[in-house]
Amino acid sequence: MSFLVAYWLLTCIHECFHLAAACAVGHVRPALTASNFASATLSKHVCVSGASGRRAAFIRHAGWVSSVLTALALSWSKNVSPHYKAAAWLTGLDSMMSDLLGVCASSGPDVFHCGNFGLVILSKEHRDKVLHMCT
Repeated sequence: MSFLVAYWLLTCIHECFHLAAACAVGHVRPALTASNFASATLSKHVCVSGASGRRAAFIRHAGWVSSVLTALALSWSKNVSPHYKAAAWLTGLDSMMSDLLGVCASSGPDVFHCGNFGLVILSKEHRDKVLHMCT
């Protein structure tokens, strides 16, 4: 399987971590929507209406922690393709950039983005264009 397919799949799984965390804190109905499943697979974000405060923080941090733990687990496995291992670490880095460090400004406290690694390496002249697309 190619790196890009592995990266896409692991990014979708990352978004599912956000949704599972939302369900764990009682936001089942706003989390499990067709819109969220579509945006998780197509645009690397989910929206959990009404998530705020500690619950929103739990949902946000569940994403990056789960992705980093997934990368660690895949790295230790001998039967996993190098494509998956590299994609898992990129997803973990992406999620740390957005969920932990807040590199991509969300369009609200209830929107959870999965990484935008390109923001870290883009030249300053193009960064604002990409940041605008994150909102």
